[in-house]
Amino acid sequence: MYSFNIKNIIRKSIFHKYIYLAFVFIFTCFSFIACSPKDSNSIYNETSDNSVVSSKTGLSDKKIAVVYFSSFDDVENAANVIAERLSADLIEINPKVPYTEEDLNVDDENSRMMQEARLNLFEEETEEFVEDHMTSFGIEPTEASVPSTPPAAKELPAIDSINVRNYDVIFLGYPIWQNDAPKVVYTFLKDLKDKVVVPFTYSKDADITTSEEIIGNYVDESVEVMLGLKFTGVATESEISNWLNLININV
Repeated sequence: MYSFNIKNIIRKSIFHKYIYLAFVFIFTCFSFIACSPKDSNSIYNETSDNSVVSSKTGLSDKKIAVVYFSSFDDVENAANVIAERLSADLIEINPKVPYTEEDLNVDDENSRMMQEARLNLFEEETEEFVEDHMTSFGIEPTEASVPSTPPAAKELPAIDSINVRNYDVIFLGYPIWQNDAPKVVYTFLKDLKDKVVVPFTYSKDADITTSEEIIGNYVDESVEVMLGLKFTGVATESEISNWLNLININV
C-alpha cells in the first residue's frame, strides 16, 4: 500500500523552492551585469573597434609634445624613443648661442656651463648681500672676510622661440648639470602655464629628484610636474612603458 508521508513532501517542496530561488538569483545577477553601462571613470574603455583608450588620465584626447635639450646624444635618443612610443611631436630646445666643447668643460669653474649652473633661480646672493648679512651680525666685512665665489651667470640663457600653446602634456628631457637641469630648460619653463610636465633625463651618476623638486618650485602654480624617469643607458620601450604605467599614463 502506498504510504503518504507529509514530512517527506514538505522537505521536497522546501528543497525545490531553494533551488528555484538560487536559480532566480543567479539569473538576475547575470542580467544586471550584462545590462549595466560601463563605468566612465574606469582606466580603460572599449571603443567601437575594440581598441583601448585611456579615460582615467584623460590623455587619449590630449596633445603631447616631447621637448628636450641635449648637450650630447643620450637625451636626444631617449626623446626620440619616447616620442615614437607616444606618437608625440618632438621639439628641441635650441640656445640662441650654441654651446661649444669649451663651454661644457665641467673642470673649468669659469666655463659657461658652470657659470650658468651657479645662477640662483630664486634669490640673488650678491657680494653686497653677503656684506649686509655680515654687518647685521656686528661683523665688519673686509676684503678677506667676504667669501670669494666663482662667477655666476647674470640671467637665463636665451633660446629660440618655442610655441607649445596647443599642447596639454610636455615630456621634458634634459641632462643633469651640477645636480640640476641646465638653465636653458628654465628659460623654456619660465612662461609655461596650464600644462602637465613629465621630466626625464640621462645620467649615470646624478639623480633626477633634485631637478624635479626645483622645477616643481620654479614653474607657475598652474603647471603640474609628474614623477620623472632617469635613464642610465640606452632608453628601451619596455622601460618607458613601465614608467608610464607607474605614473598612470596609458596612451
